[in-house]
Amino acid sequence: MTRTDHFDGRRFFNPNGANGQPIWQAPRLFTTRRAPWPAAIAVTPRQPPAVQGTQLAVSYVGHATFLIQANGTSVLTDPVYADRASPFQFAGPHRVRAPGIRFDDLPAISIVLLSHNHYDHCEAQAHPGLERDTDAGVLIYFLPSCARAAVTSSAFVCA
Repeated sequence: MTRTDHFDGRRFFNPNGANGQPIWQAPRLFTTRRAPWPAAIAVTPRQPPAVQGTQLAVSYVGHATFLIQANGTSVLTDPVYADRASPFQFAGPHRVRAPGIRFDDLPAISIVLLSHNHYDHCEAQAHPGLERDTDAGVLIYFLPSCARAAVTSSAFVCA
């Protein structure tokens, strides 16, 4: 393998020398006081930009979600629109910040790109109704091989 500024040919490392804390300091994670996590953070959702012809627009929706628009195609990366990142809507981490673009304001989505297999991206409730109003009537999901087993909806087409 080729050496880089963060890979010595055998191991990856942080070029700035920061390698984290030793394992014996892990108990401090539970005993150190931190500021409380907010219950909510105000967000003013915006409309996605109108894209014409060969224009390109990239909009940050939130978390790992981006809307990419180009040449009449809309791509949504790692969508998370559920209220919780959990298989149960009554338990699990609750959304603190609303998406920057409301689901109903999204343009017709042609492609969904999932870059990793976290539950909040692979669960069908994370992207309810994405099949609606697709450009060609077919919604294509691109998944890394590690995510294919985690997908919980038959609506996914692995391309």
